[in-house]
Amino acid sequence: MGKRNYFWVLILTGIWLSGCAGGESARYADDFYAQGNAWYQKAEYDHAIDSYTKALEMSPEGRENYVIYYNRGLAYYKQRNFDRAIMDFNTSLRLIAGGEPSGRYQPEIYDSSMEIRVSTPKLEYGLFNLYKARGDARFYKKAYAEAIDDYTKALEYGEQREELPTVFTSLGWARFQAGQYKEAVNAFSKALDLVPHSAPSLFGRARAWAEMGDLNMALRDALMAQDLKPNNRKYGDLVLELKESLK
Repeated sequence: MGKRNYFWVLILTGIWLSGCAGGESARYADDFYAQGNAWYQKAEYDHAIDSYTKALEMSPEGRENYVIYYNRGLAYYKQRNFDRAIMDFNTSLRLIAGGEPSGRYQPEIYDSSMEIRVSTPKLEYGLFNLYKARGDARFYKKAYAEAIDDYTKALEYGEQREELPTVFTSLGWARFQAGQYKEAVNAFSKALDLVPHSAPSLFGRARAWAEMGDLNMALRDALMAQDLKPNNRKYGDLVLELKESLK
């Protein structure tokens, strides 16, 4: 299975807490939140979870707590604790849903991988990341129907996101695992429309073509994937398997 996942923590700027007991509590919560992000970037996920938890304890009514739950969910995900990750993603989504009508949840969010301002509307950016991340967690729990639903929702909020090919590829694998091979081909094809020379997407589509019984199309895609990544053994194995089946 060639699925890969890319995501990062969300970064808030300025004073982001409200509803705290006082200014000192807000400062401590800010510090714990910043520590959590620093630990996450160092792949020290136990420490990150601890710091995010302390930030939430210091500011249980923080107006952007949904970001902390999202970031903590990613740390749990990195530990392959998918159940806890999904719980945090669920909480984050509930906070967004509760804050959207009143406009409370409107943080300044930056893409920490590039350190530039995100052009996508802030709320939509948060929803895109949440649905994508929860979809990944559900995928690895083999809850493929739920993962398909999350990836589909993520696509509704990510028209301008650079991760779109990855989401389409993830959706393709989820549909493949669910036995929806025609739909998997369509998802992999959309990923390839955006990134034509993607070996993982070609490999995924080849697998889906093969399951549908179209071995010629499968071999075409498998050969293209092998040409792009000649040292990838699974691509070569698929080519040999398909050639044998076509004899």
